[in-house]
Amino acid sequence: MAMSLATLVLGCGTNSDQARYASLVWGLVSGQRGEVSREQAGAIPFASLGVAIGRNDEGLMVLGLAEGDRTEWYARTQMLAMNNGRIVQSEGFPFNLNRLEVRRGDGSTIPIGGAPPVGTDYSLVADYRDLSLIGAGATCRSTETGEESIEILGTSLTTRHVVEDCKIVSIDWSFENEFWVDPDTGFIWQSSQYVHPKLPRITFRVLRPPQS
Repeated sequence: MAMSLATLVLGCGTNSDQARYASLVWGLVSGQRGEVSREQAGAIPFASLGVAIGRNDEGLMVLGLAEGDRTEWYARTQMLAMNNGRIVQSEGFPFNLNRLEVRRGDGSTIPIGGAPPVGTDYSLVADYRDLSLIGAGATCRSTETGEESIEILGTSLTTRHVVEDCKIVSIDWSFENEFWVDPDTGFIWQSSQYVHPKLPRITFRVLRPPQS
């Protein structure tokens, strides 16, 4: 699947300067998946993510909206909406997540975002309109695999690695999401998440975090 996260087109509440800083996708480097370089990321003076779909090259998404805990990241016609690092909606991809909630075992809603609750059972409740699935419930449980060092743009970061295992029984789909979390602040620097049963995992790295 050739996914080009390029030529930024932003929606309401954004400015044309950000659109001008949209970058092209980058080719393979030394036989490995192409990643956004420090120089390429540094040339863009806005909050940005490096994003890859499955094994495709990494492209760039730029922050277009920040409202409370919700952030929206854009590249061309694609959009990823997140709540503190949890993808809650997507647009412009071949298959999309229309809505996501996190609920406890008793059905009450858990605030979305941040690392998933380790060692407890909970559910992700998702809407996939193209599959005629509204309120599809994924039973989940998360474990922490321990401290792990990751590197983003040449900087080494110490994180907690949290793995989330989920299953939607109604469509017999099991999937695994991963989160690399700052141990002090809870900020998610890197994550791999599934947004749709028919789409490979989306992996993102925070290249330049939003400023408060």
